[in-house]
Amino acid sequence: MKTFTNENITIIRKLLTFIMIICFISCGSNTEKSEQSPPPIPEITEEVTGETTDETTDKILDEEQIVTQVPLKRNDYIVILSVDSIININETGMLHTWIGLPNAKIEFPEGQVQDKTSIPSTIGQYAKIKPIAPDFEISGYTPGKCHKIHSSGSEVRFSIKPKSEGTYSVSADIELYDNSKCEGTPVPKTAKTLSVSVKINKEKEFSNKVTELKNIVWDKFILFWGALIALIFSTIIFLIRRKIKKKTGFEEKE
Repeated sequence: MKTFTNENITIIRKLLTFIMIICFISCGSNTEKSEQSPPPIPEITEEVTGETTDETTDKILDEEQIVTQVPLKRNDYIVILSVDSIININETGMLHTWIGLPNAKIEFPEGQVQDKTSIPSTIGQYAKIKPIAPDFEISGYTPGKCHKIHSSGSEVRFSIKPKSEGTYSVSADIELYDNSKCEGTPVPKTAKTLSVSVKINKEKEFSNKVTELKNIVWDKFILFWGALIALIFSTIIFLIRRKIKKKTGFEEKE
């Protein structure tokens, strides 16, 4: 077996010492890097958090602006004109004029047709409403009457009766005011025109004619039989009196 001399032992010690120095140096550099790396992390997080807060703040401001702007666009009044699509002759139909905000709920009777338009609510909250239906007899209209426009909707009804058979148009004139007396210069607005078909219900007309004829015949029948019965009773009374006079000789004594 080989024996280590003093020179070999010295060389091995130097090598070990060199290796240990290199290890300490590498460990020291790693610890310095690990100690130096954490500080930038808070700066990065602060920048990120700062940007997010600014973005969220901007979003909140944008949402607030949208919320304040939407009602301004929705504040226009909606004007709805509704009328019976078919009205039989000698019968009465309905003409509805409704004014309110778009989010208000409104229901109209079945068998009616509608059309609508919009008017700015900034003009005023009071209105005069005049139905335009020259081919109909209109009931329920008071000239110059001032109507309050409520946010939930205001409805004005008119009764219309056709003058003859045909297809006619109806509409409504609306004048807006900024005071409860509807005084001053109005802002006029005309609701869209709707067509109404006036037809004759033949079955109902025939039934009405039959009923009318029955009433006439019955009246004449009562009048005739009343006169006939009166005549018969008068004749009977006359004959009875004559017979009595003959038996009693009342005429000779006279």
